Amino acid sequence: MYKLVYQSAASPNITSEDIRNISETSRLFNTVNDITGFLIYYNFTFLQILESSKPILEELFFKIKQDNRNYNIQTLYESSNEERTFQDWNMAYSYNDLSDNSVESILFKCNLIFYCESLDKVDEASLLFLRRAELLLKEKG
Repeated sequence: MYKLVYQSAASPNITSEDIRNISETSRLFNTVNDITGFLIYYNFTFLQILESSKPILEELFFKIKQDNRNYNIQTLYESSNEERTFQDWNMAYSYNDLSDNSVESILFKCNLIFYCESLDKVDEASLLFLRRAELLLKEKG
């Protein structure tokens, strides 16, 4: 199993429609290609962990880097690992409500942090992703 963690900045003109399209397209593509992981979009930042075979993820990441809806793409971690962390999720969640005081925002942050803390086995790639997610979600929108 190959894992890839990256972070990128969303284009300034990205819309909620773009985010919905990314989420829907990714779910379908990931199901067909046996890709699991978790995507967060918050405060004009994408943070994602992807799990699959190396050739599939290299091809997908090439496409992500060509996508003009994001820029300043940083590979945070790459590794080969034997087990999936997000085996039941082909696209866990994307979030784009920037209202820091909304009930949805607070629940999303609390649920994600609770999920992060409740995982039994977490490898280095997943731990990096989860810690980055926690830091990102604690930032003000």
